[in-house]
Amino acid sequence: MLVYIAHGTRRYHQQPVIPHPRNAWEFQAALKGKIFPVIPGRKTSASSRRLWVFPPNHIHGWAGIPKEEACVGVAHFDHVPHILHNAVNGSHGVSISLSVSLANHLIRSFSELEEHTSKRHEHLDLRAQHLLLELTLLVLDDLKISDKDHTDQAKTLVQRCMGWYAANIIDRPTVHEMAEAHGYSASQLRRLFEQSGVSSPFKAMHKIQLERAKYLLNNTDESLSRIAYLSGFASLSAFSRAIKHMTGASPSDLREQQ
Repeated sequence: MLVYIAHGTRRYHQQPVIPHPRNAWEFQAALKGKIFPVIPGRKTSASSRRLWVFPPNHIHGWAGIPKEEACVGVAHFDHVPHILHNAVNGSHGVSISLSVSLANHLIRSFSELEEHTSKRHEHLDLRAQHLLLELTLLVLDDLKISDKDHTDQAKTLVQRCMGWYAANIIDRPTVHEMAEAHGYSASQLRRLFEQSGVSSPFKAMHKIQLERAKYLLNNTDESLSRIAYLSGFASLSAFSRAIKHMTGASPSDLREQQ
């Protein structure tokens, strides 16, 4: 969702933006004139016709050249496509150069969306998503991130999520909580699981529950109530139903068969 949009002239040398973290993804483009991000502990140079992207909580500000104005476009989004999230999140951000034609095109895109936002224009969310996808594709094309890279990143994330879930299983975290712990929305996480070839986060989580329960039944003397708890089930009855659905036998019968 679009959080903030602005377009126009800035005098960042006279009115710099002090470094601070944002709660959203920031896209800022210098379309005419030169600006540069101010990042504590890092040296940056002033550029024109350049697009910067910073992930949430990255600490930076903005400055400019003495006596020089810059035409900029700024957009903040609470979420970005997961392929861009994977490429940029946890980094110091990325920047790409813009051709004259691209810079002129983005001037119009930022200006039009700002106007639509101020007037609460119909289909505003779709227009904002259009700009986000346009900016995302510019970055991905420049970074040369392929579909294979996307799939590999998705598989790595799924493995991290499953490890996190296994470590926190007794707290019975939801899909939303697992997504949030890794910086995603639940819908984004579901798409990443599909991309990696796993049907859904819920099914993957349930499979881990059943695998742990089966191991504890076969290899420990823990009570059934304790096994249900250690396997992340809300109750003994929920645990028993899940085991019977998977094996056709109750937990007690399974244990006796060993």
